[in-house]
Amino acid sequence: MIKKNQMAELKKDFDEEIINKIGEDSTKEVKTKPSLRKNIFKKFFYSSVFLLVAFLLFSNRVAISEQADSFIGKIPLIGQLSHLANSSDRELKGEKEGRINILLLGIGGKGHDGGYLTDTIMLASLDPETKKVSLISIPRDMSIPVEGSNEWTKVNNINAFAEAKEAGAGGIAISQALSDILEVPIDYYIRLDFDGFKNIIDKVGGIEVNVEKTFDDYSYPANGQEDNPNYDARYEHLRVEKGWQKMDGTLALKFARSRHGNNGEGSDFARARRQQLVITAAKEKLLKANTLLNPIALTGIITELNDHISTNLKVWEAIKIWNEFKNTSRENISSKVLDNGPNGLLVDGRNEHGAYVLTPKNGDFSEIKY
Repeated sequence: MIKKNQMAELKKDFDEEIINKIGEDSTKEVKTKPSLRKNIFKKFFYSSVFLLVAFLLFSNRVAISEQADSFIGKIPLIGQLSHLANSSDRELKGEKEGRINILLLGIGGKGHDGGYLTDTIMLASLDPETKKVSLISIPRDMSIPVEGSNEWTKVNNINAFAEAKEAGAGGIAISQALSDILEVPIDYYIRLDFDGFKNIIDKVGGIEVNVEKTFDDYSYPANGQEDNPNYDARYEHLRVEKGWQKMDGTLALKFARSRHGNNGEGSDFARARRQQLVITAAKEKLLKANTLLNPIALTGIITELNDHISTNLKVWEAIKIWNEFKNTSRENISSKVLDNGPNGLLVDGRNEHGAYVLTPKNGDFSEIKY
């Protein structure tokens, strides 16, 4: 634990660094003497800010109790950073053009088969003038062209390819690839792995999810059994009942990831809808006053985020996004899923290796861009 006098010193160091960052050109790096205290404090704040921003902006509703909102605003450093972010003449990337675009990614992470394949891909587009938010879920099996070649690849491979070449490069790589095909700038990304997601839900005591229909998935991957010689042992039976269900982190993750359920729940598009349910439930539990005012729960969440998050958002940028969009109502959030339905923009297909893929209905991305 950081003691009170240590916290004061850390606060002073951190305030000086933030002031320097806001006052300098965004393309320059701030050169400071390495300090363990600064690193601890910076990690604490990056994680705290992500906690507040991600679950507010990347769900189909935004709601926070007045007590919790008041509590956040009264945190001394949050208040100071909010003032610095809002009083600065620096703008968020895309703010001048009227669109702040952020890519939200979910990956398996360490210890999972295909740990850097993106299991969840969601593009959030924020309008700084109207405070409206648009969310588009992109299926992992959508095939996109590979830059500089005539080949195509599944969009969920890009993060993994980039990470294999250079650690930490995946978020930027997939942001750029989607930016190119959609012809919209994607300047920011936030990436969270499965263990972080699961552990955060456990830290807040589980979530309540209103399951739309009962389904069974007899082919859910059993954790740690990917290479089991007994093929049947690689999978487990997942059954989820309709109605309100109390879910711990493990069940919530299975519910969000399941891809082979019956009763209409066996598609990526059904999974995208379930993910929205889970994110909404997690966000509501996280933003309840009894969670935000619980230092043990909050510290546990922040620790998990330190270990399981990757983002290129700077502290002042995340604080500014929080201040600008924290009051966005449900009516001002639109959610879409790219799918292969009768009115969808994608169609089923097979690539040259025989793998299942989704491709644009008209052969190019013009309709999707529109």
